Amino acid sequence: MSVASSASTAPRLRRLVWALLAAAFVAELWVVGAPIWIIRPFRAQSPRALSLALALRTAGPRIALPAAAIVILCAAGLWIASPGAGRRRWLRRSSLGLLIVLAAAGAGLARANYFEWLFHPVADPGFIPAAQAKIKPGDIVLDVGLGGQAKAYPVLEMAYHHLVNDRLAGVPIVATY
Repeated sequence: MSVASSASTAPRLRRLVWALLAAAFVAELWVVGAPIWIIRPFRAQSPRALSLALALRTAGPRIALPAAAIVILCAAGLWIASPGAGRRRWLRRSSLGLLIVLAAAGAGLARANYFEWLFHPVADPGFIPAAQAKIKPGDIVLDVGLGGQAKAYPVLEMAYHHLVNDRLAGVPIVATY
């Protein structure tokens, strides 16, 4: 192999490694980010979108870890073979370092139940008599009646939790919307 042919192979190989790195990063971003985007609170969600989010959450761990490994290996190889000097090299290496951190974080998030962080039940709700409640006209409340007793839960207070554990007429209940 001549020197000229070997010199033209290196840039092609670098472009191929960058393309592989980008494809793996986009795949990981998709399986981790799409469910977060689809299942965000206070917006309409179609059954089809929720099915997609669930499928991505299920497949996420099997896709994110290999994708992160590809990103990390490609970034490490590009880091070592990073040509040039000065500011341009620093910028390229900083970008590669950021991609490595994001890929590792994505692989971890794919295995975490981040929805539990947002949507956990209110374990010990506080209540006041209805006469003292400061509910404005137009506020939405969730009312529950059981055994001649009733309670109302303001939706604004439930907010991200969507759940409240309580007892009504001596029976444990979970009120949700």
